[in-house]
Amino acid sequence: MKPPCENVLQVCFDRLLGDLVCRLTHAMVDQKTGQRIPPEQTLEPLLTVQEAADYLRLTPRALYNQRYRGDDPGALGIRVGKKILYRTSDIDRFLDERLAETHPTRRP
Repeated sequence: MKPPCENVLQVCFDRLLGDLVCRLTHAMVDQKTGQRIPPEQTLEPLLTVQEAADYLRLTPRALYNQRYRGDDPGALGIRVGKKILYRTSDIDRFLDERLAETHPTRRP
């Protein structure tokens, strides 16, 4: 059985999260047309550890180890409950930065 304070915190968290999602979904309006944009067209999909590892061609264990050490891209994960999720935009930004570091543009 969970301690009473943990249950209260979970209820508060659920309410805050629900309120945030409600505000985000109502605030998604195309500025040009004034029409509401469906959430599935605006919310970025999140990847599980396995999906992020596949995307990066790494093992899930490598991502967990990088997260433990605080190294990118493992540290880019977002903890949601017991899960760690990754935004594709964070991973793509990491890859772009790494590419810029390893292959600087050549100037004439």
